[in-house]
Amino acid sequence: MRIHRYLCALAAALLASCADYSVPDNVLYGEAVYTQPDPAFTGFKALDFYWLDTAVKVYEDDPDNPTLDDLTDYPGIVSAIDANMEALGYTKLGAGPPIDPAFPSDGTAATAVLRVAVSKGTGEYWYGGYWCDPYYYYWCYYDWYYAGSYKFGTVMMSLNDFSVTAGPGTTLPIRWIAAMYGVATTVGYDVQRIAGAIDVAFGQSQYLDTH
Repeated sequence: MRIHRYLCALAAALLASCADYSVPDNVLYGEAVYTQPDPAFTGFKALDFYWLDTAVKVYEDDPDNPTLDDLTDYPGIVSAIDANMEALGYTKLGAGPPIDPAFPSDGTAATAVLRVAVSKGTGEYWYGGYWCDPYYYYWCYYDWYYAGSYKFGTVMMSLNDFSVTAGPGTTLPIRWIAAMYGVATTVGYDVQRIAGAIDVAFGQSQYLDTH
Protein backbone atom coordinates (compact mmCIF):
# COMPACT_ATOMS: atom_id res chain seq x y z
CA MET A 1 0.00 0.00 0.00
CA ARG A 2 1.40 3.42 -0.92
CA ILE A 3 2.32 5.52 2.05
CA HIS A 4 0.21 8.53 1.02
CA ARG A 5 -2.82 6.25 0.79
CA TYR A 6 -2.09 5.06 4.31
CA LEU A 7 -1.91 8.66 5.48
CA CYS A 8 -5.44 9.27 4.25
CA ALA A 9 -6.58 6.04 5.89
CA LEU A 10 -5.47 7.40 9.27
CA ALA A 11 -7.92 10.27 9.02
CA ALA A 12 -10.59 10.30 11.43
CA ALA A 13 -9.60 18.57 13.91
CA LEU A 14 -9.19 19.45 17.03
CA LEU A 15 -10.65 22.77 15.80
CA ALA A 16 -14.35 22.60 16.73
CA SER A 17 -16.55 22.61 19.83
CA CYS A 18 -17.51 19.79 22.17
CA ALA A 19 -20.09 19.60 24.92
CA ASP A 20 -19.48 17.44 27.97
CA TYR A 21 -21.82 14.43 27.92
CA SER A 22 -19.86 12.46 30.51
CA VAL A 23 -17.34 11.32 27.92
CA PRO A 24 -14.47 9.67 29.83
CA ASP A 25 -11.65 12.12 30.60
CA ASN A 26 -9.01 9.97 28.91
CA VAL A 27 -11.04 10.19 25.69
CA LEU A 28 -11.95 13.85 26.00
CA TYR A 29 -8.56 15.27 26.95
CA GLY A 30 -6.01 12.82 25.58
CA GLU A 31 -4.16 12.87 22.26
CA ALA A 32 -2.88 9.90 20.34
CA VAL A 33 0.27 10.55 18.26
CA TYR A 34 1.38 8.19 15.50
CA THR A 35 4.50 8.58 13.34
CA GLN A 36 6.04 6.48 10.59
CA PRO A 37 9.01 6.96 8.25
CA ASP A 38 9.35 5.57 4.77
CA PRO A 39 11.06 2.26 5.67
CA ALA A 40 13.11 2.27 2.46
CA PHE A 41 14.45 5.83 2.90
CA THR A 42 17.75 6.54 4.65
CA GLY A 43 18.55 10.03 3.35
CA PHE A 44 17.16 12.36 6.03
CA LYS A 45 20.62 13.79 6.71
CA ALA A 46 20.72 15.07 3.12
CA LEU A 47 17.51 17.07 3.51
CA ASP A 48 19.01 20.31 4.81
CA PHE A 49 16.22 22.74 3.84
CA TYR A 50 12.44 22.80 4.04
CA TRP A 51 9.42 24.73 2.83
CA LEU A 52 6.22 24.90 4.92
CA ASP A 53 3.08 24.54 2.81
CA THR A 54 0.43 26.75 4.48
CA ALA A 55 -2.53 25.48 2.44
CA VAL A 56 -4.30 22.99 4.73
CA LYS A 57 -6.82 20.55 3.28
CA VAL A 58 -9.74 19.89 5.65
CA TYR A 59 -11.68 16.66 5.13
CA GLU A 60 -15.11 16.50 6.76
CA ASP A 61 -18.45 16.12 5.00
CA ASP A 62 -17.19 15.06 1.57
CA PRO A 63 -13.81 13.28 1.65
CA ASP A 64 -13.44 13.73 -2.10
CA ASN A 65 -13.85 17.52 -1.91
CA PRO A 66 -11.88 18.95 1.03
CA THR A 67 -12.09 22.61 1.96
CA LEU A 68 -8.99 24.76 2.42
CA ASP A 69 -7.72 26.44 5.58
CA ASP A 70 -4.70 28.70 6.11
CA LEU A 71 -2.03 27.44 8.50
CA THR A 72 -0.86 31.00 9.16
CA ASP A 73 -4.12 31.58 11.04
CA TYR A 74 -2.70 29.30 13.76
CA PRO A 75 0.72 30.76 14.60
CA GLY A 76 1.14 28.42 17.57
CA ILE A 77 1.12 25.44 15.21
CA VAL A 78 3.52 27.10 12.76
CA SER A 79 5.89 27.95 15.63
CA ALA A 80 5.82 24.37 16.90
CA ILE A 81 6.67 22.97 13.45
CA ASP A 82 9.44 25.50 12.84
CA ALA A 83 11.02 25.04 16.27
CA ASN A 84 11.15 21.27 15.88
CA MET A 85 12.45 21.34 12.32
CA GLU A 86 15.17 23.84 13.20
CA ALA A 87 16.17 21.80 16.27
CA LEU A 88 16.64 18.82 13.97
CA GLY A 89 19.00 20.81 11.76
CA TYR A 90 16.74 21.99 8.93
CA THR A 91 16.89 25.53 7.53
CA LYS A 92 13.57 27.11 6.60
CA LEU A 93 13.43 28.57 3.10
CA GLY A 94 9.96 30.01 3.48
CA ALA A 95 6.25 29.30 3.78
CA GLY A 96 3.23 29.75 1.57
CA PRO A 97 0.85 27.96 -0.77
CA PRO A 98 2.04 24.92 -2.71
CA ILE A 99 5.08 25.56 -4.88
CA ASP A 100 5.92 23.95 -8.19
CA PRO A 101 7.86 20.72 -7.59
CA ALA A 102 10.24 21.84 -10.31
CA PHE A 103 11.44 24.76 -8.13
CA PRO A 104 14.32 25.26 -7.82
CA SER A 105 15.41 23.98 -11.19
CA ASP A 106 18.96 23.23 -10.06
CA GLY A 107 17.81 21.16 -7.07
CA THR A 108 20.09 22.93 -4.61
CA ALA A 109 17.54 24.76 -2.45
CA ALA A 110 14.23 23.37 -1.17
CA THR A 111 14.86 19.70 -0.48
CA ALA A 112 11.77 18.98 1.64
CA VAL A 113 8.25 20.32 2.08
CA LEU A 114 6.00 19.90 5.10
CA ARG A 115 2.28 19.63 4.44
CA VAL A 116 -0.61 19.57 6.90
CA ALA A 117 -4.11 18.14 6.49
CA VAL A 118 -7.04 17.81 8.87
CA SER A 119 -9.86 15.28 9.07
CA LYS A 120 -12.91 16.00 11.23
CA GLY A 121 -15.75 13.82 12.44
CA THR A 122 -18.59 13.51 14.96
CA GLY A 123 -18.93 10.69 17.48
CA GLU A 124 -21.86 9.61 19.62
CA TYR A 125 -21.78 8.66 23.27
CA TRP A 126 -24.18 6.04 24.68
CA TYR A 127 -24.67 4.58 28.13
CA GLY A 128 -26.30 1.40 29.32
CA GLY A 129 -28.78 0.99 32.16
CA TYR A 130 -31.96 -0.58 33.44
CA TRP A 131 -35.46 0.79 33.10
CA CYS A 132 -37.94 -0.76 35.53
CA ASP A 133 -41.72 -0.64 35.49
CA PRO A 134 -42.85 1.22 38.66
CA TYR A 135 -45.74 -1.20 39.23
CA TYR A 136 -44.02 -4.41 38.23
CA TYR A 137 -40.67 -4.07 39.97
CA TYR A 138 -39.53 -7.49 38.82
CA TRP A 139 -39.79 -6.41 35.16
CA CYS A 140 -36.80 -4.38 33.95
CA TYR A 141 -35.44 -3.73 30.51
CA TYR A 142 -31.76 -3.35 29.66
CA ASP A 143 -30.86 -1.12 26.74
CA TRP A 144 -28.40 1.50 25.44
CA TYR A 145 -29.35 5.17 25.68
CA TYR A 146 -28.06 8.07 23.60
CA ALA A 147 -26.13 10.53 25.76
CA GLY A 148 -24.87 13.08 23.21
CA SER A 149 -22.20 13.71 20.62
CA TYR A 150 -18.70 15.17 20.41
CA LYS A 151 -16.33 16.43 17.72
CA PHE A 152 -13.03 14.72 17.05
CA GLY A 153 -10.34 14.93 14.45
CA THR A 154 -6.88 14.07 13.24
CA VAL A 155 -4.17 16.54 12.27
CA MET A 156 -1.84 14.94 9.74
CA MET A 157 1.62 16.04 8.62
CA SER A 158 3.79 14.72 5.84
CA LEU A 159 7.40 15.41 4.90
CA ASN A 160 7.76 15.26 1.12
CA ASP A 161 11.09 14.85 -0.64
CA PHE A 162 12.09 17.71 -2.97
CA SER A 163 15.57 16.32 -3.61
CA VAL A 164 14.33 13.88 -6.24
CA THR A 165 14.22 14.70 -9.92
CA ALA A 166 11.03 16.68 -10.31
CA GLY A 167 8.97 18.30 -13.01
CA PRO A 168 5.54 19.89 -13.42
CA GLY A 169 2.84 17.60 -12.06
CA THR A 170 5.34 15.33 -10.31
CA THR A 171 4.11 13.52 -7.20
CA LEU A 172 6.80 13.94 -4.58
CA PRO A 173 7.55 10.90 -2.40
CA ILE A 174 6.49 11.04 1.24
CA ARG A 175 9.37 10.26 3.61
CA TRP A 176 7.59 10.71 6.96
CA ILE A 177 4.04 10.98 8.27
CA ALA A 178 2.53 11.98 11.59
CA ALA A 179 -1.08 11.75 12.74
CA MET A 180 -2.38 13.38 15.94
CA TYR A 181 -5.88 12.44 17.09
CA GLY A 182 -8.00 14.02 19.79
CA VAL A 183 -11.48 15.16 20.82
CA ALA A 184 -12.17 18.84 20.14
CA THR A 185 -12.87 21.46 22.81
CA THR A 186 -12.22 25.10 21.86
CA VAL A 187 -10.05 26.46 19.06
CA GLY A 188 -7.64 28.28 21.36
CA TYR A 189 -7.09 25.32 23.65
CA ASP A 190 -6.92 22.83 20.81
CA VAL A 191 -4.21 24.81 19.04
CA GLN A 192 -2.13 24.41 22.21
CA ARG A 193 -2.87 20.69 22.24
CA ILE A 194 -1.89 20.33 18.59
CA ALA A 195 1.36 22.19 19.23
CA GLY A 196 2.10 19.83 22.11
CA ALA A 197 1.27 16.80 19.97
CA ILE A 198 3.62 18.11 17.27
CA ASP A 199 6.41 18.19 19.87
CA VAL A 200 5.64 14.56 20.71
CA ALA A 201 5.59 13.56 17.03
CA PHE A 202 9.01 15.05 16.36
CA GLY A 203 10.34 13.82 19.70
CA GLN A 204 9.61 10.22 18.75
CA SER A 205 11.09 10.69 15.26
CA GLN A 206 14.74 11.48 15.98
CA TYR A 207 15.77 9.75 12.74
CA LEU A 208 14.72 13.03 11.04
CA ASP A 209 17.82 14.70 12.50
CA THR A 210 20.10 16.14 9.80
CA HIS A 211 23.09 16.89 12.05
